[in-house]
Amino acid sequence: MPKNRTRPERQIRNLLRIYCEGEKSEPAYLYGYLQYISCPAGRIKIEQCFKNTPIQLVGAACEKKKSRDSLDGDIFWVVYDREAVSAITNATHESARAKAEAFGIQIAISNICFELWLLLHLEDTCAPYNSCDELLKQSMFKEKYKEETGGYYEKSNSDTFHKLKHRLPNARLRAKRLMRI
Repeated sequence: MPKNRTRPERQIRNLLRIYCEGEKSEPAYLYGYLQYISCPAGRIKIEQCFKNTPIQLVGAACEKKKSRDSLDGDIFWVVYDREAVSAITNATHESARAKAEAFGIQIAISNICFELWLLLHLEDTCAPYNSCDELLKQSMFKEKYKEETGGYYEKSNSDTFHKLKHRLPNARLRAKRLMRI
């Protein structure tokens, strides 16, 4: 009589699914950060959905969460820029947040743009920028970035996180101070 062999149960680990508005700077930085904190690269999926409004990004994440290739425990995040109120209204943000909450999706907003977070790695600021273009033109970000890294800032730089990671504690502290203002 054959032996009843049991195989060890294979554990399926869930994915961290991130939907970004940005195609280059945010995904590259987030991959670097998540690997830095020991999140295995195979468990991270930054979705390239080419949506550019908060509602579209949240909608894409909701569709994926409802699909058959998503596991119950997959973790969903949507990351986007706050932009000026003239570009995206507060009502639009509230609508996106309500939909995300209804589907158990987290939201991370960079206010005004992702480059402000990078600037906070390099210097303290409370300057009110209305757009990314304004921040890049009026702040010392590009100069500070070149001084720190020896290279020019481009959104497509895949190593920005690695070049700035030693300044992450500064960025966190400065961001907390900025939120209190």
